[in-house]
Amino acid sequence: MDNGLSAVELVRDSLRKSRDRHSESTPFYTLILLDYSMPKMDGPTAAMKIHELFDQEKEAKGWIPTRPHIVCLTAFSEKIFETKARESGMNEFVSKPMSNQKLKQILKEMRLISLSESLNDV
Repeated sequence: MDNGLSAVELVRDSLRKSRDRHSESTPFYTLILLDYSMPKMDGPTAAMKIHELFDQEKEAKGWIPTRPHIVCLTAFSEKIFETKARESGMNEFVSKPMSNQKLKQILKEMRLISLSESLNDV
C-alpha cells in the first residue's frame, strides 16, 4: 500500500463485503500496518478514518465487526509522533525497520500465532 487513502478504501470495501456476507465475527482485515508518513493521507489520519468507518457501520447496521489492530510504522522517534499515532486509534507504535521478532510479538499478543509457532522460526 503506497498511501493512506488506499488503505481506507480497502477497509471500506472489506466492510461492505463483510456486511453482504453477514459475517459479524470475523473481520476481513485483522492487522493493518500503516506508515506514519504516506502520500495522500498519513497513517494517523487513515487510522482515524478507519475507526470512523466502523462507527458508521455500527450506526447504520447496529453491529460492529471486530476492529483491526493498527500498527504505526515510522522512522520518527519523537514522543509527539507516538502521541498523535495513539490518539488516532493506532494500537502500536513501532520504529522502522520492524524486526521479525517484533512482528511475531504482535502476532502472539493478537493470538494469531502461538508461542510454539514463533519459537520454531528463532
